[in-house]
Amino acid sequence: MGEYDAVAVVEMPSDEAYNRFTLSTAALGNIRTKSLKAWTLEEFQKITDQL
Repeated sequence: MGEYDAVAVVEMPSDEAYNRFTLSTAALGNIRTKSLKAWTLEEFQKITDQL
């Protein structure tokens, strides 16, 4: 009853694995995807330390 019918949170071993998963799922033709990446606190601190 809105923009999204479902929301899933998944954890993959790498960005490449996630991309293979979403591309193969979207190739079925009946699913559209939108991705948002989440970082661990340590990854985020490493990014912000460089500012």
